[in-house]
Amino acid sequence: MEGERPQPPLPRAEPRIRVLHDDVTMDWYGWLRGRENPDVRAYLEAENSYAEQATAHLADLKAELIAEIEGRQPREDAPPAFQVGPFEYFQRHEPGLSHPA
Repeated sequence: MEGERPQPPLPRAEPRIRVLHDDVTMDWYGWLRGRENPDVRAYLEAENSYAEQATAHLADLKAELIAEIEGRQPREDAPPAFQVGPFEYFQRHEPGLSHPA
């Protein structure tokens, strides 16, 4: 149905007793620590799918933010910054200019 919100996946609760320095606690979601467990991977894929569906309306904003962040990253071919006393100096080459700024 159009406009219906996706429902988040709910992890199953498995009671596990955890003892740390004589402190006994019940860890209901400890099974999620098993990175190689196929059930954990399936749950994480369901969470990722839910996140994509829930934020699909923000795709344009996401692309805009990524482009802006990438545009602010130092270029690979820029020389590293160097420090003289308490000051740090760097060079950058702006597109369209024939020399570093």
